Amino acid sequence: MLRPTDISSEKIGMNAPILILGGRGTVGSAIAAAAGDRALKAARAPTSGDMIAYDALIDDIEPIIGRLNPRPAAVVIAFGISGTHTCASDRVGSRRLNVDRVLAVATAAAKCGALPVLFSTDSVFDGSPTYWSEQDMPRPTCEYGQQKAEVEQRISTLGITSLIIRLSRVIADHAHRRDLLYQWCRRVQNDSPIMVPVDQSFTPIAAGDVGRIALALIDSQATGLINVAGPEQIFAPVLFDILHRACDDLGIKQRMKIDYCRVADLPGIEQRPANTLLSIKRLQQTMAPRFTPLADSVKSVATAAFAAESAPITS
Repeated sequence: MLRPTDISSEKIGMNAPILILGGRGTVGSAIAAAAGDRALKAARAPTSGDMIAYDALIDDIEPIIGRLNPRPAAVVIAFGISGTHTCASDRVGSRRLNVDRVLAVATAAAKCGALPVLFSTDSVFDGSPTYWSEQDMPRPTCEYGQQKAEVEQRISTLGITSLIIRLSRVIADHAHRRDLLYQWCRRVQNDSPIMVPVDQSFTPIAAGDVGRIALALIDSQATGLINVAGPEQIFAPVLFDILHRACDDLGIKQRMKIDYCRVADLPGIEQRPANTLLSIKRLQQTMAPRFTPLADSVKSVATAAFAAESAPITS
């Protein structure tokens, strides 16, 4: 078991740099935005600007850290494969990146004196309708959840100090149109039916909130496992209604074809658990997080999605 989150009274210096591996992804870019000039972003080539070229499958981070002055206070390990169906279709390849490489990088970061910051998922649980805390034993039912549960368990055996942030569904307007809301918007644009599972619920959180909270946890020297999610339970049909209202507010009058179903009816190799509710009591005991209203986050996604009509649909 991971030890409880420990907040040291001695803060990390506010000017200490943070190395973000996977700086172009939803979570990585959100933390980079929150960190501002402190962020040192790294991602797979091609890169531009001040982005460090880094291939998570093959590159060693020790030489990268060795070239940095000052050294980073934390290494945010935000790379990986998060698609449930992608992980299921390539169990070996996804496990190599999501488990083996994440643990190797975490070990190397700790060796260099930086705090490894890892990310887990609400999919480590089996979908039972309850709020899951950090003390609850993971019971994953899909490959992606199994991989993240393995990381949660194995990191505690490595003899290093780390921070694991377990996330719920992240709502972002920069998710490269792979996000659930982007998919819904693209299907609206293409006059295609949208499957909305009536039995699916989650505790969604805005990407910007994830970035600010993660930065605050790093600066407070939080360690161990901590859930980071939104403050309320949202069912998928309610999320769709919020999207519908956002489209009305934006003057988007395209017809929406809805096919209500159950999670078990959704296509794919494996299914995401139906109910993935995370308790944030520990987070709220640690700090006073500010949450963006969900309607504002959804409206931001709709604005971005309908402004990119030339992008290909993701089914």
